[in-house]
Amino acid sequence: LSRSQTFMIRLLIACLVALLVSSCLDSHEEVWINSDASGKARIQLSLPMSAVVANGGEKQIQTMIIDYFEATPAFTSYALETSFLQDQLKIDLTMTFDNAFGLKDSISSPAFQKLPDAANDLLGSFKAEIQKRNLTFHRQIDLTKTIPGSVFIPNEQLKDHKLVTIIHLPTAASSHNADSI
Repeated sequence: LSRSQTFMIRLLIACLVALLVSSCLDSHEEVWINSDASGKARIQLSLPMSAVVANGGEKQIQTMIIDYFEATPAFTSYALETSFLQDQLKIDLTMTFDNAFGLKDSISSPAFQKLPDAANDLLGSFKAEIQKRNLTFHRQIDLTKTIPGSVFIPNEQLKDHKLVTIIHLPTAASSHNADSI
């Protein structure tokens, strides 16, 4: 094949992957942090069937999540439920922790490294700091890593999908860039 033919084939494959994977990727994350830094979190995630198949199916995904939580002492408890709705795997994960600051180490643990790259891509890069009584939290997700081929996805196809993170603090935030409070 010529260089241009190879490029066109790769472009076509990237477009097909984008259409398959982007059929639905929605995330709703909610974290409650208590004044002693303990708390709980709930993550609700919808994965397209192509992502489920690529990661070994529902049982394999459950096993990977359970293995991670069993090997990560930063979490004091967890509950996992999965179900299918149309062509999506719905994951509902609830967890508790004694120290929110200890969670940072959990993403560099050997257990986290065993998770698929997509887990790290969906987590993105983040920075959390406490200075005196101020919490600064910044998170950035690169959709081109989370959803391969996303640069080819038309905006209309993404408009009803959301990645939502809500953080409940023990006292009201004095400033924020949230869409709603």
